Amino acid sequence: MSGPEILVKINKLQNYLNALEFPLYFLDYETYYVSGTQNVGRMPSQIPFQYSLHKMETPESDQISQTMYLHDSDSEPTQPLLEQLMADIGERGSVLVWNDKFEKACNDLMAKLNPSYKFPLRALNSRIRDLADPYKYDWVRDPRAPGRWSLKIVMPLLFPSEEYPQLDYRRLNLIQEGGAAQKLWMETVMSERTTTVFHGETVSVEQILAALREYCTLDTLSMVFIYQKYLNWVQA
Repeated sequence: MSGPEILVKINKLQNYLNALEFPLYFLDYETYYVSGTQNVGRMPSQIPFQYSLHKMETPESDQISQTMYLHDSDSEPTQPLLEQLMADIGERGSVLVWNDKFEKACNDLMAKLNPSYKFPLRALNSRIRDLADPYKYDWVRDPRAPGRWSLKIVMPLLFPSEEYPQLDYRRLNLIQEGGAAQKLWMETVMSERTTTVFHGETVSVEQILAALREYCTLDTLSMVFIYQKYLNWVQA
């Protein structure tokens, strides 16, 4: 099948979609950096302080719900994050992420930090499916960006900003990529500061927390739209 630019291997993509189990969850973490000397594993790591989670109950569902956790105090974030995540994500249903190695590594690290969550996090990892697999395995090929499939590259190609302004990362206030999310959270919340300077302007912790919610929400909402695009291709 071909669209204006994109080539799709329908059978491969259909098999991928058929293997997913409902309800579907779309998960994304924001993380902060921990050096090897600070970390349980003695290796540099990224530890989650935030997640966004969109949920689709059935293939026919028009309503998609969202939950989120954002740690807003200078304390260890993973225990309260996991407490809410396990309540939000249930025990069944595929969990879609973009780059499964990252989310699985975050879960493995949180299991070391919180041994009582070792088995729930192991079960969660077994449910994770990588929404980027169709690009990685060349079931979806976009000649405009061959071999490149980061979320920030794929989204504007699939959903041009003039047609989908709500999906344009450039419209976001303050935070438009993960590096800025990490930097601003560490400089304020983690450092117990009420303001920091970003791109020459003083911004408050309240502005940063609002921007973090907006940015992380768009990451998982983007995955919902990509999943729906996959469905449209196989049903066309």
